[in-house]
Amino acid sequence: SSDLFQEILKRAKRGDSDNIDIYSDPFYIGECSYKFRMRLHPNGNGKGENTHLSLFLANIEGKYDAILQWPFPKKVMLILIDQQENPNERESVSYPLTGEEEKWKSRPVKGKELFWGFPEFVSHKQLQKRAYIVDDTVFLQAKFE
Repeated sequence: SSDLFQEILKRAKRGDSDNIDIYSDPFYIGECSYKFRMRLHPNGNGKGENTHLSLFLANIEGKYDAILQWPFPKKVMLILIDQQENPNERESVSYPLTGEEEKWKSRPVKGKELFWGFPEFVSHKQLQKRAYIVDDTVFLQAKFE
C-alpha cells in the first residue's frame, strides 16, 4: 500500500483502525521451490501490541509443493535491515525461527497457512534508533539456509 510506514504506525497507535497488518507479496525461495509470505504488524500483535513491531512468516501453497520435501528442511532467519550507508556499521536485527520445528511439517493448505514468528520482533523505541526506517521505508528479509 502507498501508506508510509510512520503514518501507519501513528494511526495504529491512535487506534484509528483495527491493528493494521501488512502482508508481503508471496515469494518463492528459489526455482521450483517453496512459497512464502511475510506479515508485519507495525503496532504489534499479541504480547507485542502497542510496544513492538511484530513479524511473522507463513509457508503458503505453491506450484511445486508436490515434489518438495516435507517437513520443510531449511533453517530460517527473519531480519530487519539497518539502512546505515556504511555496511560495516549496520546493526541489523535478526532472529532465527526456532522452537517450533514442527510448524511446517506438511504441505500448506490454502486458507490454513501457519504464520510463525515474533510478537516482540523489535521494540518501537529501538526502531526509532539507528537507520531502520529511512524515507518511511523498512526493509525486512527472510533468509533460508
